[in-house]
Amino acid sequence: MSRRHKLPPNKLLRDARLRITSPSGSGRPMSRQELADAVNTELSRTDPREANLDANHIGKLERGAHRWPNDLRRTAFRRVLQVASDRDLGFYIIRGLSTGPADKVGSWPSPAVGGVVDRRALLIKSAALGVGAGLTAQAMIRQAAHDSTAISTAAADVIAPATVDEIRNDLRRLTTDYITTSDLPKILPDALSLRGRLATLLDDLKTRPKDNEELHLMMGATCLLLASISHDAGESQAGMAQAEAAETFAELAQHAGLLGWVLCAKAMIDLWRHRPTAVLEHAERGAAVATSTSASLRLQGLHARALAQLGRTREATAILNRTESMKSASGADPIAEYGSLFSFPESRQRYYTAVTSAHLGNCAAVERAVAELGHGDQPPSTGAWPVSWALSRSYLALARLDNRGSGGGPEAATAALAPVLTVPPFQRINQLDQVISTVSSRLTAPAYHDDRAARALADAIRDFRRSPRSLVVPS
Repeated sequence: MSRRHKLPPNKLLRDARLRITSPSGSGRPMSRQELADAVNTELSRTDPREANLDANHIGKLERGAHRWPNDLRRTAFRRVLQVASDRDLGFYIIRGLSTGPADKVGSWPSPAVGGVVDRRALLIKSAALGVGAGLTAQAMIRQAAHDSTAISTAAADVIAPATVDEIRNDLRRLTTDYITTSDLPKILPDALSLRGRLATLLDDLKTRPKDNEELHLMMGATCLLLASISHDAGESQAGMAQAEAAETFAELAQHAGLLGWVLCAKAMIDLWRHRPTAVLEHAERGAAVATSTSASLRLQGLHARALAQLGRTREATAILNRTESMKSASGADPIAEYGSLFSFPESRQRYYTAVTSAHLGNCAAVERAVAELGHGDQPPSTGAWPVSWALSRSYLALARLDNRGSGGGPEAATAALAPVLTVPPFQRINQLDQVISTVSSRLTAPAYHDDRAARALADAIRDFRRSPRSLVVPS
């Protein structure tokens, strides 16, 4: 019986990663997840089916569990880590051991054959897309009930108009609840069930042509809701997959308005996974699409933030000024019929202004935007996205820490952030965790080593982050 030899860790790959600075702007070395995201970006240009790496995969490579990724992946690693050869990254074939397909993750069959959309493959693909969150038995029971209703409905001779109305109402309720409550554990199972009902109806093909068009539109809107939930859960890859599915349904529905919101979702996801250049590409596409004023305003807001992250201050400021003048002209979006997710009210516009101004280092502008947003140190009770409030105050804390003048420093940052540290666990989305983590990192600067307020704030953040974020539905 042969003994399995333990492979040494791949120190060359790890050292190459640590030589690269994090794209987040924090000054720390690139993390495993950031490396995975960067390699996925490269792979998406050659074969999107290969773009499915994550931090666990990078960890296996660095531990030496795998030494020979496939050719496309090795090329992507070399480009991202700026080396000339596989040898520089410790990649080699281990003689006598099977390299096999161990690092190959299964990919979806293409939903298009010869340029024609295979509807069944597309529906199966959409139904299987995950959001990276677990469901309890209670949630599964609720989903099973919804699915049984959908199956029994599809078994009828024709789809009743009341069924389409019911789905429309459920979609409107869920997307509005997402904005006004951010109660993801409650919304997630219902959103999954809604998608299953839509898939059953679309696959049945016993609907009127007009209903088919709207069902495609509502399926795309549901995928966008799941994209947002995935993103909030820290599952950016799943979120982007949902957004891609939504784009396909927007094309099937021939709905430019939905496509505009798809581009917003893609830009949002890429911003938070530190890919500002990709955001510029989404914004360029959006400029060529007949989007609504609301979607256009949001996409331009994301565009300005990406430019600010890239250090293109003048261009970012120009977009901020232009969108300010557009706000008064912002009217209702026809797709807003499907819920508040497809709107960009002034409260969210103020939040976007605050975030971009923070990236631009303009603390005074952040102060103004947060003051105009309202609510003070109390979260909004109804009708406004509580996460906008929490994130805007978190960015205000960051801006105050970076402000070396009057009104800046750890005490001022604490006044901004303290109310946020009381939000319930189910509203502690990934974006909020990212910003608070950045605040925590800034507090480690040498200037704050002997600052009592800085230590107190760091301790408060540590306590806050000890309680885990969860998207599991309470039983």
